[in-house]
Amino acid sequence: MNIFENSLSFEHEKRYVIKCINCQLNFYNQGKLVKSCNDILQFSITNIQSFFQFIPSNFISTTDINLIYSEYKIPLCPLVFKSGYIIDLTINKLTNTFYKKRLFEISNETFDSLNSTILQLYLEKVENIDIDSKMLNPSVFSSLTMIKIAGFVNSIRWN
Repeated sequence: MNIFENSLSFEHEKRYVIKCINCQLNFYNQGKLVKSCNDILQFSITNIQSFFQFIPSNFISTTDINLIYSEYKIPLCPLVFKSGYIIDLTINKLTNTFYKKRLFEISNETFDSLNSTILQLYLEKVENIDIDSKMLNPSVFSSLTMIKIAGFVNSIRWN
């Protein structure tokens, strides 16, 4: 499956969209599932690589990431966003009901040198979710300028 899509091209700008449809967001190191930030720190990984880490260059000036019907079994470690530069992060179809639970969570560790940039967050087709620091980790979303929400939100609170 090719998750890279070359989108609109302008004279001075190329915009790339990464679409992850029905994906399970798991990260591995040497064949072992990374379940927490401690796993990353224990492995002494200095150069973490994930698709959240696109950085503008001569070839790519903006990057959007769309997570559509994706599964998030364990909270993501903020380190997978290290040095990433994302213009639009779209997370689709988060739900918290008695018959289906699909939540996007980031573990509560904070890292001063994360250098993560996510400018805009779109939460589309959400149902019964709580927006809090579990979803919007301050280290990861420190550059956030806009949030758009389409759907039903139970609460918005900052822990």
